[in-house]
Amino acid sequence: MKRFTALVISSVIILTLFGCSGKDNAKNINVEKSSSSVSDQKEQNKGNNTTKANSSINSGTTAAKNKKLPKIQKGKIKGNSYINKSLGFKITLPKGWEVYTNDEDVPELENTPKPDYDYYIQKWWETQYGYDFRVVAVQISTDTAFKSLDDYKNYLLGEKFNDDPSYMYTEEVGTLTIGNREYCHIAFRYPVSDDMETKVYSDIIFTYDNGALVTIDFDQMNEKEINDFIKNNIIPLE
Repeated sequence: MKRFTALVISSVIILTLFGCSGKDNAKNINVEKSSSSVSDQKEQNKGNNTTKANSSINSGTTAAKNKKLPKIQKGKIKGNSYINKSLGFKITLPKGWEVYTNDEDVPELENTPKPDYDYYIQKWWETQYGYDFRVVAVQISTDTAFKSLDDYKNYLLGEKFNDDPSYMYTEEVGTLTIGNREYCHIAFRYPVSDDMETKVYSDIIFTYDNGALVTIDFDQMNEKEINDFIKNNIIPLE
């Protein structure tokens, strides 16, 4: 169920790039509610993210900031790697992960509207409880309904995802540089009970330029896994 939950979140958020009505179902997710108060949970998250929010992860090139950036375009898959010259980076496939293309069925996503992913990779394995999974998905919309980066950021931080903080809430983590552009980092937080073994999140990083919106989703990955993936598997192009 946890595996299906985050995949639904990923699909809903990405579908919002096209202004689809599916975004109204963004919170139809079965998430365990916290036994502790929301305020205590928020204070704990705030403390854990203070340093992170005031710094940036640098996976970018040393290109001058004043240099005119190329127009954002969709990337290409070569072998198992994703290469996007307009964004100045490539993604290498980690060991144990699989690439899914748009004409393939993604496990547990067959009955969910599947948007046109630019790159979708998944790692999943059986456990004593059934299965577990991780997902990284790249989506590029060159004709988005959002008018600016702040427009999309305010949507993610708005009431739609924060009207019941005991269930789910979003927060801005900070910014990071990947390839030749700066990205905003928003985290979806789920208050959980103290007996949960690992806290996992559905984080999204995104950038915007001249009507084009780029998002990279990290589903069911904790903070260390997300940072390690960005550092080790998103490689700047020379």
